[in-house]
Amino acid sequence: MQLDALLDNVEQRKLALIQDLEDAPELTVNDAEEKASLDLSDYLFNKTVDELITDLHRLHLDDVMRVQHADGQVRLDEDGQATCELLLRAYLQESVSFMLIDALVQGQLTSLAEFADTHYFGYWVVKNRFRAVRKFLSEYRLGIDNAFALTGEAKQKRLVLTALYVFVCQTQSDLLTPDESKAVAELVKDLNTRSGVAITAYQTMVITHYAGVAKLVPQACVDQTLTPLLAPLTPLCTQLQAALRTLVAGDAAGLVQELVVYLLANQAVVPKPGLDTAAIMQYCGPLPDFATIVQTQLELSGQSHEQLAQRYAQVVLAATVFPLDAFLTRQRVDMGFFEGSYPEYFHLVQAFIARQQTVRNCLWQYRISMFYRLFFVLVDTLQLTDLIEPVRICIDFTLGTEYDRYLQRNLQFFTTLNLEFEPVMTADVDILLTDIPELVDSPVETVVWLQPPRPIDWENLARLLVDLRDEKRAAKHTSIKPL
Repeated sequence: MQLDALLDNVEQRKLALIQDLEDAPELTVNDAEEKASLDLSDYLFNKTVDELITDLHRLHLDDVMRVQHADGQVRLDEDGQATCELLLRAYLQESVSFMLIDALVQGQLTSLAEFADTHYFGYWVVKNRFRAVRKFLSEYRLGIDNAFALTGEAKQKRLVLTALYVFVCQTQSDLLTPDESKAVAELVKDLNTRSGVAITAYQTMVITHYAGVAKLVPQACVDQTLTPLLAPLTPLCTQLQAALRTLVAGDAAGLVQELVVYLLANQAVVPKPGLDTAAIMQYCGPLPDFATIVQTQLELSGQSHEQLAQRYAQVVLAATVFPLDAFLTRQRVDMGFFEGSYPEYFHLVQAFIARQQTVRNCLWQYRISMFYRLFFVLVDTLQLTDLIEPVRICIDFTLGTEYDRYLQRNLQFFTTLNLEFEPVMTADVDILLTDIPELVDSPVETVVWLQPPRPIDWENLARLLVDLRDEKRAAKHTSIKPL
C-alpha cells in the first residue's frame, strides 16, 4: 500500500528527501542534484531540509537517525536501528488523515466541523485531508457515505484496515481493549505450543490488528468449498474460532478461513499431513503450473518439484481467498541485490509474472507481492548448489594457513554462490586469492588483496565471482529459456 498518499505535500517532500538519502552512496546527496530530483527551488529545498532536521528531533528520532546539511551536501547518519519507515510511521500517527480514518472506523466521525474543533485543527485543513482520505480509500474500492460510514465489501475493509493499522500502530491496537489484546497474545502463545505452528512477532501483530478490525467488520461468509481443503487444520481452526467468538457476534468461521490462509502462505502453520495440492489448485481456478515450469527451466528433481508445488498452492490460495500479503507489502523494495545473487530465480519469476498480464488472474492483480513471494519461495525451497557449477578458490596468503582458513570462513558468509575451496593450486581452481603480487601471472584468475582486505577488495572479488558464475551457467546451458 502507498501509505505516503495520506500525508500532505510538505511531509511527502521530507519523506522523499530522507528516502533519497538512504538510497544514496555513503548516505549523502549533493544539494544541486537533489533540488533537481525533487524539483524544488533553493528556498523550498533548504526549508525542507531544516524542517526534516527539526522533525527528527521533535519526534525523538535523532538518537537513531540524524541529518546534517553543510558544504553543499546533505548527509544522513543512521545507527542501524531505524529506517525512513520509522519517520513515515511517526508522520502517519500524528496525521489528520489517520485520525480521520480511525474516527471513521470506530464510528466517532459525525461532522468535519466538530472533528476540527475537538482536535484543534482548522476546518479547511480537515476538509482537505478528508478529500485525500476519500481518494485513498477509493483506490481500494472503498468509500465514505454522507453519514460518515465506511462503504464497500466487508472483506475489502478488513484487508485495507488491517494493513493500515499494522503499519501505523505496530504493537499497540487502537481497536481492542487491553484485556482483548492480552487475550490475543495468550492465544498466539498457546498456538505456538502446537506442533507445526511457529507464529512470529510480526505475524502476531498482524493477527492482533486483524482481530481488532474483525471486531468492527465481522461480516464473513463461510466458503463451504474451502472447508474440506483446510480439514488437516481443523483443531487450529476450532481454537481460532473460539477466540474470535469473544470479539464478534455470531459465527466466526469465515474470519477463521481468512486468517488461516494468511498463516499458511507465510509458513506460520505447516500442516501434517500436507494439504491436497491438486484440490487447492482446482479451487483457485485456471492458474499456470509454476512448479512444473520451474522444474522444466531449472531441471529440478521430483522431490524439489513436490515441495515447490505445495508452497505455490499455499501462496495462490491466500491470493484467492484473502490476499492480505498484497496489502501489507510495501512497494519500496530494491530487488537489485537479489537479482545479482539469484539471477536464475529473479528472471524466471519476472517472466512468469509478466505472462499473466494477458489473463489478468490473481498473479497479475497482486503482481508486486506475488513476485516477492514466489521469488523467495524459490530461494527458500531450492538449493543453488543443484543448479550451478561450483566456483573453486585457492587461498594462499603470507600470514599462513590459519589466516587462509579465516578468510575461507568469511567467504562462505560473503556470498550465496556455490563455492569450493582447494588447499593448493590444481587444474580445477578458478580463482587464486593471495597477497603476493608476483602470482598475478598464474594461469588462473588471480585476485590480490591487502591484509586485512578493504571494501574495494571484497567488491572486486564479488564482481569476478558473478562473472565466473555466469560463464559456468552458460557453459552448462542452464540460462533461463523463454517461457
